[in-house]
Amino acid sequence: MALKKQVRAVRFMRKIRVMHLVHQLGSGGAENGVVNLANHMDIERFETSICAFVGNGSLTSRLDLERAALFEMGKGDGNDIRLPAKLFGLFKRWRPDIVHTHAWGTLCEGFLAGKAANVSVLVHGEHGTIQERRRNMLVQKIVWGLADQVLSVSRVHARKLSESIGFPLNKIEVIANGVDSDLFRSGNDIRPIRDEMNLRPDDIVLGTVGRLVPVKNQRLLIRSFAGLIRDDFKVKLVVAGDGPLREELENEAKERGCLTDVRFLGRRSDIPAVMAAMDIFALTSVSEGMSNTILEAMGSGLPVVATDVGGTPELVVNKETGFLVPSDNVDALTDVLINLIDNPALRLQMGHAGRERVKRKFSLRAMVGNYERLYLRCLRKKVGNV
Repeated sequence: MALKKQVRAVRFMRKIRVMHLVHQLGSGGAENGVVNLANHMDIERFETSICAFVGNGSLTSRLDLERAALFEMGKGDGNDIRLPAKLFGLFKRWRPDIVHTHAWGTLCEGFLAGKAANVSVLVHGEHGTIQERRRNMLVQKIVWGLADQVLSVSRVHARKLSESIGFPLNKIEVIANGVDSDLFRSGNDIRPIRDEMNLRPDDIVLGTVGRLVPVKNQRLLIRSFAGLIRDDFKVKLVVAGDGPLREELENEAKERGCLTDVRFLGRRSDIPAVMAAMDIFALTSVSEGMSNTILEAMGSGLPVVATDVGGTPELVVNKETGFLVPSDNVDALTDVLINLIDNPALRLQMGHAGRERVKRKFSLRAMVGNYERLYLRCLRKKVGNV
């Protein structure tokens, strides 16, 4: 027994190696969170890497390669039968102590290769979308049972996962997302970015950030915005993000007569600056785990109007840091937007309250610390003192 403990102690004279598995480092909230985590882990204690199944993601440039390594697997379209073997080889070469898979797209291949390579700790995190196919849900229930820890980003999301998959709620730990409130803050010179977007100094800017996909439901926001234009407000809508629905959303704005007042920015790498140019932030999703963009907007000192879905009520305090509205209810959305447009003092009050809430409860440092403690706890259970 004494020899076994000595071997364990020698093993962890080196840094603890954590490898995150993602489908691609694209523009999603989960991927953004993984990059934030990799860029801020304690480099004296941890050695971090990200393995992307598909390369050339838009967030790749944000990864600090002096703090985290990046591996790209070159996965082919559909089910790539070579992927588990390639992951097995990578695990054997890099020797991670902890493999952390993220969402359905990395679960099966990551756990198959991890078990084969005798990785000490396997962690799986779910960030938002819940699988609806019965076969996928059955696979999740089985594979999650092999994990040392299953994670969710909010209490509401964890309950929904437990109910839909039939997995014990007490085996799902919640770690909330965090945001760098020093990066997202008001007070910077916004004239250059507003000039770029052809905005007048007296324009009230309503904005949103996200992929242009059905679950984000930007169509609801455009419908509401069209009503604001008809009411003759000096308001413009800024939409940052790209996706398959861009043309459809542009056509929606054109048909409703407000296209000239909407700025479709496409994918941006300067979201802190874009948010600084806004006066109100809106997110009209039909489903959310825990939105990074809401946290970023709150960190930017913006009042947030959001649909009352998923983990959003754990972020936005209704009538204090913004407003929560029923999903897909254009009248309710329009009413609260008019309230904020008409009340600059209320915008400032809610924006300040939101920023203070982020600094107090959803800081990036708090998120990173929670993950670090989780990894250490799981590793201690498997190999003893670390």
